[in-house]
Amino acid sequence: LLRLGQRRLAGELVRALPAVPGLDAETVAYGRARVLFGLGDYHAAYRLASAQFRNLATGSIDAAVRPQAALVYPPAYRHLVQRAASEFTISPLLILAVMRQESAFSPTAESWAAARGLMQIIPRTGERIAAALAVEDYALADLDQPETNVRFGAWYLGELLRMFHGHPVPAIAAYNAGPRAVTRWLGALPGAPTDEFVEEIPYRETRNYVRRVLDNLAAYQHLYAGGPLQVPAQLPTDHVETVDF
Repeated sequence: LLRLGQRRLAGELVRALPAVPGLDAETVAYGRARVLFGLGDYHAAYRLASAQFRNLATGSIDAAVRPQAALVYPPAYRHLVQRAASEFTISPLLILAVMRQESAFSPTAESWAAARGLMQIIPRTGERIAAALAVEDYALADLDQPETNVRFGAWYLGELLRMFHGHPVPAIAAYNAGPRAVTRWLGALPGAPTDEFVEEIPYRETRNYVRRVLDNLAAYQHLYAGGPLQVPAQLPTDHVETVDF
């Protein structure tokens, strides 16, 4: 099927194959997820692995479970992520942490607010990013293309990081709630402890979003950078005007 260019059908075949007698459920799930990941169906691989190995989402990740953890926290769309991270000088692990929360690696994901694609870009935001990047002949359907969606999301994350002097927590919050809301919150707590800021975020959705993305980022940091996540203990005392959308 791969030689015939039928990658989607190959993925469906993998998901439909009966389990080999004598193999336990975890072995079968891991094998299927590995094949799906190799086929580039990162969403299906992640869904299968995270359902089977859900304890890895909150438990510690050691050498014994590293192969399974690499599917629960996959380096999806590696080349696109690395290219966008290099272009906009941000961490590829942050892009992956946001992508995991936003779309579960599905390029066709669409939210109730019409946000689209891997990084869940709202159409109006997509238009503004396209203008900022001088993208010619931009169309809404471009957000369904992983290369465009990852590049736009990485640019936006980079601008939010610059806005908050490189501090990832208000940048992550602004990716969800918008920079105007976060600058208001920051103004009420300038220089406050980061953990206090997270707990005081007025929007429950954004508060939970920040926690989950930070959890993702900590796991990616552990798996692919070999160390603990380091987050500044204090908020910045001001911000730089970069984007207002």
